Amino acid sequence: MVYISDNEAAFEQRLEEMAREKKEFETKLITDKIKALENKVKLLEKTNNTLRGIILAQSVELPNGTFNLLGGEDIMPEIIAICQARKKSRTTIQHIIDEMGGKNK
Repeated sequence: MVYISDNEAAFEQRLEEMAREKKEFETKLITDKIKALENKVKLLEKTNNTLRGIILAQSVELPNGTFNLLGGEDIMPEIIAICQARKKSRTTIQHIIDEMGGKNK
């Protein structure tokens, strides 16, 4: 029979606890990623795949309520202002590109 000291037994128990905590953490990460994707799908469905919905779905919401697209500056207010200034029911991506000073070649 092999004798295991109290320190070794405590160490083994802690290793088992750490393995369980790691698995729980990984499960939570996966669950959070799935929830984020579900939220993006719901947002696109709710906005009927409008330009605003697509941009929001590709953005990250910051704690202050603004949206950063691909880590860049918050462009939503500018896009909304362009759409409102046009006073038309439809604003295409090309209109927004033109208004923001870009060129579509």
